Amino acid sequence: MISAFVNNGVLPSDPKAAEAELSRIYAQAFGDEALHPIAYHEHDWGKADNWSLSCTSPIPPGFLTKYGDVLHPSIGRLIWA
Repeated sequence: MISAFVNNGVLPSDPKAAEAELSRIYAQAFGDEALHPIAYHEHDWGKADNWSLSCTSPIPPGFLTKYGDVLHPSIGRLIWA
């Protein structure tokens, strides 16, 4: 899975054209296999949620409160935030 956060107006507004453009960009870094994505999804976070103006976390809600203590245990007086 490859995720990209792109400024408005950088890609074509047509989703198929945007997919093709991103595929060409990814192919430069990852090879020609990137020219044939299995799926492509667009989501405008600015329209969907007024509070999400930029990047979003890949961690779902509740994950850190449930598993956070095992991700980076404290080391002495150092507590990871």
